[in-house]
Amino acid sequence: KVTVVGTGATLDGQGAKWWDGQGDKGKKKPKFFRIKTTGGSNLNNIKLLNCPHQCVSINSASDTVLDRFTIDVSAGDSQGGHNTDGFDVSSSNRITVRNSVVKNQDDCVAVNQGSGMIFSNLTCSGGHGLSLSVGQSSASGAANTVSNITFSDSTVMNSDNGIHIKTHSDAGTGAVKDVTYKNIKLSGIRKYGINVQEDYQGGSSSGTPKGNIPISNLIMTSVTG
Repeated sequence: KVTVVGTGATLDGQGAKWWDGQGDKGKKKPKFFRIKTTGGSNLNNIKLLNCPHQCVSINSASDTVLDRFTIDVSAGDSQGGHNTDGFDVSSSNRITVRNSVVKNQDDCVAVNQGSGMIFSNLTCSGGHGLSLSVGQSSASGAANTVSNITFSDSTVMNSDNGIHIKTHSDAGTGAVKDVTYKNIKLSGIRKYGINVQEDYQGGSSSGTPKGNIPISNLIMTSVTG
């Protein structure tokens, strides 16, 4: 039951001190903003600038709403920003992210594990789109499971992907199920409007998809661009 309301201040991660164009593979960089709240918490009107690495890490959280976040890492486009995900979500349940803007060089949203999440009225630019990245663990079971996720009424522009769902073929077993994308507008997409792959390994496509993390009941409605 934590409530945090921004009053106009901007939290500056001074990313240029860290960026080297290599992201995870370069020098170690700090994640910027971690959320681990539960019990009906709300974080509103938060402004983040120039994250060194991942911007908002939602981990081991539940029953939390993020509203009116502004994440601006656009300076990293020309200064070596990399792996600057907007919202990373893992080990969490019943999370809502809405009415927010992300300008970055990686996933706008990346859901790794958890259930019962809603992402709505997002505007994403410069990155890799609205994503699921499932298979972070070599073990099997819940660590590689995502379910009941909805992305709606959002815009992705000037990004590599609009929608990206990737399961890691070198992970243990798991599942992606009951995922819906609806009313998603795409523009200026550089690679794939929709990219669903089951062969993600070592940061790229292996070319050999596996069924270790099957995808079921994936629904896309009114995805345009």
